[in-house]
Amino acid sequence: MCGIIGFVGETNAPRVIIDGLKKLEYRGYDSAGLAIIKPNKLQIAKAKGRVADLETKVLDKKMTGDIGIGHTRWATHGQPSETNSHPHTNQAKTIAVVHNGIVENYQELKTQLTKKGVKFRSQTDTEVVAHLIDQYMTGDLLEAVGQAVRQLQGSFALGVVSSLAPNCLIGVRKESPLVVGVAGSQAMLASDVAPILSLGKQVYYLEDGDIVKIDDTGVAFFDFDLKTIQRQSTTITWDADAVTKGGFKHFTLKEIHEQPEALKKTISPRLDAKGQINLEIFDKIDPKTIQRIEIIGCGTAYHAGLYGKKLLENLASLPVEPLVASEYRYQKNFTDQHTLVIAVSQSGETADTLGALKKAKQAGAQTLAITNVVGSSITRLADAVLYTWAGPEVGVCSTKAYTTQLAIFGLLALDLARRRKQISADFYQSAIDNLANIGTKLTKILKNQTIYQPIANKNQTSAFYIGRGMDAYLAMEGALKLKEISYIHAEAYAAGELKHGTLALIVEGVPVIDVDRGGKTTWHGPGQLTVYPILRLNQPIDVIRYVRALESAVIDLCALYGLRTIRVEGRSGVWVPADAEGVTVPDRHRRTERKICALGVRVARGVTMHGIGLNVDPDLEAFSLSRIIPCGIDDAGVTSLSAETGRRLATADPADALAAALERSLAPLVADATPRPPSPGP
Repeated sequence: MCGIIGFVGETNAPRVIIDGLKKLEYRGYDSAGLAIIKPNKLQIAKAKGRVADLETKVLDKKMTGDIGIGHTRWATHGQPSETNSHPHTNQAKTIAVVHNGIVENYQELKTQLTKKGVKFRSQTDTEVVAHLIDQYMTGDLLEAVGQAVRQLQGSFALGVVSSLAPNCLIGVRKESPLVVGVAGSQAMLASDVAPILSLGKQVYYLEDGDIVKIDDTGVAFFDFDLKTIQRQSTTITWDADAVTKGGFKHFTLKEIHEQPEALKKTISPRLDAKGQINLEIFDKIDPKTIQRIEIIGCGTAYHAGLYGKKLLENLASLPVEPLVASEYRYQKNFTDQHTLVIAVSQSGETADTLGALKKAKQAGAQTLAITNVVGSSITRLADAVLYTWAGPEVGVCSTKAYTTQLAIFGLLALDLARRRKQISADFYQSAIDNLANIGTKLTKILKNQTIYQPIANKNQTSAFYIGRGMDAYLAMEGALKLKEISYIHAEAYAAGELKHGTLALIVEGVPVIDVDRGGKTTWHGPGQLTVYPILRLNQPIDVIRYVRALESAVIDLCALYGLRTIRVEGRSGVWVPADAEGVTVPDRHRRTERKICALGVRVARGVTMHGIGLNVDPDLEAFSLSRIIPCGIDDAGVTSLSAETGRRLATADPADALAAALERSLAPLVADATPRPPSPGP
């Protein structure tokens, strides 16, 4: 991935291009360069490294001009160096080209051009384009570019200028994003909208096979055969300030802290006045015809799809296959008219994902896009669109885009499950309530960043992420983040697979990050009565109702011991309520809510696993250790039956009564339940 920019206007083009490249730098850090036309001459500046290094060179050269192109590079062909940096030129240095993408047949073209006497300076595929244009250049730059691109194979976005056509800027798109903005006498093309917002909010998204010509007569669009075509403009809803750092040291850090607000923007508009999910897609997609789902994406979007798979399978009871978009195009697929294909792309311009989506449509599938960018290519291709509305994402790695994609999958899974009558009304509403509060919960997590800083400050060369179930997919994204940001080797494994050879690679000093939705530590020990019911639940599966039934059984058990216990909204388990306001006991502080029974369940294929841990008479000092925070809750206490009743109890004392209470509470939920004889109370 690279970033390209072009500018035409009666102003300081080098300054505009440098500022634009800074907003595109997330697309490439290896090197940067620009070409400026000063009547009848190309001025070139390149720098290995960051855009700031290029800026210094441009200032030193005192470059001026009204038209030019720029590039920030993430190397694909040729190592990072000034020689391999863009722009690339023809031998006479009268034509300059910047390129994002890959020219797949560049070796073949290079051989042909070499036989004609062309001498190449770089190791890149892009230089071929400059020389090829030169072969057709007779004064009309548009004509020369049109003839050249018809010979190129692969994916590419191009920006082209020439001192032989000093008032003209050409842009080309084939499977790589390119956007054009116009404001009065100024115009700009770029890999995304971030730089263009400095001109205004009206933009044109080029489509595959488009060529744009920008000169003093305005903007015109053509196909590869140079036939005139029309393109409609799109209004961008983001403000220019949204793509600045906003006081944060890095864009990525800013976007991490924007996640709570982004999630609210994603979720809230999809909830109606009654708190029900109202998705805007089911007038275009028929859920009754869906028999299976395929999810396609690349990188982070693919990881979001893995998470979406679990949600859709567990809630909507549909078979789901996540697929890497770049592989989808080249493998046998079983897509048909009964398949819903969900394509995930933050930008809506990911070439592999667009290609896979086209193949899915050819197979007759219904198609849904999950994207952030209004008007992007994916929105024009898919049958229906769910926007994340996360705002611009400028950081090199996806942050708020990823979390909002997960939120979209949550909304979609719940809505499909309701339409297919796979979940109860109580579960549906409880899940919606949790989704609606996710932004607030995330805000609290982000306030604890001092916890992570000591770990981050250690000098590491490798790391392992582990998790189980859905957490394994989160671990994969965590490892990808570390690789993208720090260039540190990182691997992700399902926790149970770590033992298969990988364990030998974990030596002293290598961090292992456990991704787990529970607390820092699960504690089971003496004095705790642990009960794991293994039951087959009635259809439709209602996990929330099952959890509530477990809690009810424990509440009934505690009542037998004369102890009042409660549920706490937003927190699982059973709790002893806080002391009433104004009630004082000598030599004792007012007590907060305190957990007496922890709860954690899993349901697979309708069968329950895990269960409850009732504190009968454990050593409560275990929970005062900083390393044990039950369920991740650090603002409440832990207690036991013995502590609350003042009775010294053996761990097994409540066992029979608890078993009886569980059977009463769970009986309506269990398939083929067999009654148990009554058991005595305590």
